[in-house]
Amino acid sequence: MGSVPGCAPRGGGKSLRPAGQKGGPGWHCNPNFLAGEGYTFPKSRRLLKASDYDYVFSDARASSDAYFTILMRPNNKGYARLGLAISKKKIKLAVERNRLKRYIRESFRLHQHELPAMDIVAMAKPAAAGAERKELWESLAKHWRRLTAAYPSV
Repeated sequence: MGSVPGCAPRGGGKSLRPAGQKGGPGWHCNPNFLAGEGYTFPKSRRLLKASDYDYVFSDARASSDAYFTILMRPNNKGYARLGLAISKKKIKLAVERNRLKRYIRESFRLHQHELPAMDIVAMAKPAAAGAERKELWESLAKHWRRLTAAYPSV
């Protein structure tokens, strides 16, 4: 999965278990970093209504690669918001759709403070269903960099 901001592996473990929790090696995390920086994903950071999605779909810029199409449109909220549109037609299995949604949400959660004030809709392509976690993570990071470069001061 790569590095977790404010955290370091301890004991060579690959678990994302918080430091101090029983069950083997995990990660040592600076609690002030994680709690103080606001790396949460509250409702205010989500597209919730059909009108929110319609706003993005009506006049969006797109960033696309083999795994995802990311649609974006500036908003006046002062922060980035994320919506997911992962269709059954493109990703057949529910377990895969849910896995992709988890990865997209987690990537957005960790990058949200770097993103301009935008409404973003993420859509998956069929190739994403069989892709490795690292490939998906790198693809999403590339989209967030493109988004920041396209709208540096929005």
